[in-house]
Amino acid sequence: MNGSDSLTRLKMVLLSMERVLLDRDGVISKTWYNEEKNRWEMDPIAVSYAVSKKLAEHARIRHDWGAMYIALKADDKEFYVDIDEFDMLFEDFGGFDGLYMKMLAQEWMLEKMRNINDDIMMVIVFPVAEFIIPYPLWSSVTGDCN
Repeated sequence: MNGSDSLTRLKMVLLSMERVLLDRDGVISKTWYNEEKNRWEMDPIAVSYAVSKKLAEHARIRHDWGAMYIALKADDKEFYVDIDEFDMLFEDFGGFDGLYMKMLAQEWMLEKMRNINDDIMMVIVFPVAEFIIPYPLWSSVTGDCN
């Protein structure tokens, strides 16, 4: 790798970080502290954006209260979101149920990718490595002294 390649990669990483920070700022600008109810709240429009940009860390849902509490990555606060208001705003796109399904689908995809990566390592990479690397060297590297 020459200096030009590393400089290009650095620029790409910096652009990616800048994009994430701008997306995060856009979401944070739609939050406020409700002093009357003593909680942080988020505009329902910002929730959809946060989920689509993968900025959401986790969400707790209370159907009996009609509330969702969402946390953003690298933040220690949970933001209250009114599910009924979200449903009204996004009823043409599936409402709250559509958002919930999107969050589940993202988690499912991440889990599938992890499983596929593990399968590739076990079925292809490790057997090829064992075939290519001589046994005495393999045993000294892995600490297997049988």
